Amino acid sequence: MRSTAHAMRTRAAVAGAGFLAALIVTSGATPAAAQETCWSGRHAQFFNAIHYCVSSALAPQGDNNYGPENLARWEGNSAKAWCEGVRGNGIGETITIRIEGAVPFRRLLVANGYPKSAQSYANNGRVKTVEITADTGFRTLANLPDRSDILPVELPNLAQHWIQLKIVDVYPGQRFTDTCLSFVTPDFEYEEELLLREQGVLPRPPQR
Repeated sequence: MRSTAHAMRTRAAVAGAGFLAALIVTSGATPAAAQETCWSGRHAQFFNAIHYCVSSALAPQGDNNYGPENLARWEGNSAKAWCEGVRGNGIGETITIRIEGAVPFRRLLVANGYPKSAQSYANNGRVKTVEITADTGFRTLANLPDRSDILPVELPNLAQHWIQLKIVDVYPGQRFTDTCLSFVTPDFEYEEELLLREQGVLPRPPQR
């Protein structure tokens, strides 16, 4: 990891210029940095394609990489994470998720920090506050707990085609200035659960 980092930035390479044009048409005012590092995942149960783009990423070190692909995968207590790659603690750096062929969603699932070990988690910064914007027009702030497990983040309105998280504040690392996040994804399974409840397939939660 770095104690004084410099940015690693690459131009987005999602799937060719024609595909990028299609994104602009279907997603409205999609936020985009002049330079982004992107990773794309193809067809899955809840979408046709999903694209994770970050405004910066820490350069690989040995066998460890810190790119946006790490945000899309969770295998138990993940040993991987995205870490921003600019000087300082990453205030203002962004994660933009662009989705094709998915239903609207109303919450995210997020896991904080770099949970390779308890020491790695403590040594590196974690995200404290993010500004969240989406294609449906909302803008909101969310405070993330200083925990490495997956937690839901409720949104103030539905999102569908894209959503962006911008780092506003951090929990500083004990040793490094990197700020890391190990997982973030739209919670499409929650939408399926709500639909099944509405259809009577699943019981509704008890009223409080």
